Amino acid sequence: MRLLIGFEIKKVLQKKSTWIAFFLLFALQAFMAFAGNLGTTYVNDTFLETHRERNATDRNYGVALSGRVMDEVFIEEVLAANEKIDRNDSDYLLSDIYQSEVRKYDGPYGMICSWMGGNPYRVSADMAQQMQDLRGLDIVQSLELLRKLQRESVWEQFRLSDAEKEYWMQKEEKLPGQFTYQYADAWDMLTDMSSGSYMTHMMIAFLIAFIVGNIFMEEHSRKTDQLLLCTKNGRQKLYAAKIIAGCGLSLIMTLLFWLVNLMGNMICFGPEGFSAAVQTVKGFWYSYDLSVGEVFLIETGLLFLASLLIGILTMVLSEALHNHIASLSIVFAGIVAARLVTIPLSWRMFSMLWNCLPINLLKTDQGFFDLRLFGFGGLRMTTWQAAPVFWLLIGAVLVVAGRFLYCRGQIKGR
Repeated sequence: MRLLIGFEIKKVLQKKSTWIAFFLLFALQAFMAFAGNLGTTYVNDTFLETHRERNATDRNYGVALSGRVMDEVFIEEVLAANEKIDRNDSDYLLSDIYQSEVRKYDGPYGMICSWMGGNPYRVSADMAQQMQDLRGLDIVQSLELLRKLQRESVWEQFRLSDAEKEYWMQKEEKLPGQFTYQYADAWDMLTDMSSGSYMTHMMIAFLIAFIVGNIFMEEHSRKTDQLLLCTKNGRQKLYAAKIIAGCGLSLIMTLLFWLVNLMGNMICFGPEGFSAAVQTVKGFWYSYDLSVGEVFLIETGLLFLASLLIGILTMVLSEALHNHIASLSIVFAGIVAARLVTIPLSWRMFSMLWNCLPINLLKTDQGFFDLRLFGFGGLRMTTWQAAPVFWLLIGAVLVVAGRFLYCRGQIKGR
């Protein structure tokens, strides 16, 4: 079996097309991972700083403020500092006041703006008024009320049942009374749509479908299947070797893409902030007690499981259709359709299952933060908890179906 698996892997690695596809997509992944340090910032044709310098400065200021509780004193300090500049005038970036007194609060200020649904770099009149109103009230109570209103709005949007609302209220009770500010730019990027597991999965899915599908197709295209299938170990054991080789290659490629993405973001933004509450970085209204680092680890597990599923699906389709291009096209069309087609929330079960698709689940603001629950008897599971179970079951069914197709296949006339 070891020889069979090694030979199947060797066949894939000897193809020039394998290495061309791998290096093109890997180079794109590396570029995206290190893009945070590339480029420069100009303000009205005046050089301000390189992005590498910007990241280093923001990191130093963010780390210095990390650990401060987002209480009335700290929030008042942040808002008072930002009243010294007009963020709608881009020249503020060049001012000494901003650089010496305001910039160090950009991290927590951006966090407060995101809680209010605004943009810290372009403050609207409504946002400015909200900031002013916030300073005239009990700041902590105002933010708690804002969070409650956002939470209830999202619950209404998802049309949660009373049992689901009770589940999330129990989760809400486990959250700390006040959140703590932590600099966590790297973990924010690693869970973001543009540079996190979502984008990694999109590229690795295409690569897996292109490379792994050939494992079953080559014997058919070269017409050597009649020689292999008539041998003693040409069916069950050879099928197992091919599946194991394809899954192994899928995991190895995923690991390489994951590592370069992790390394690039750590170098650009630093490793601090793993334990930052996800509510302070993403999803202010979310009730699950998770850190942004834990979200990244969950997405990492989902990413590797999704790669296995894509690899198995591609291999089984390739064997069923005896056409690598057809299997590649189906996988590609499925990924595109999953992103372009939106299922209304009113179609509850269909919408929930649609969000369980890997490409949708790994998009944090869509599948991962879907608040609707899957019920199994007395057990209730979130989408990111239930989806891996579905994927494993689907993967097992595909392996069994593929074995049936391969081991009972007949050589047709040439």
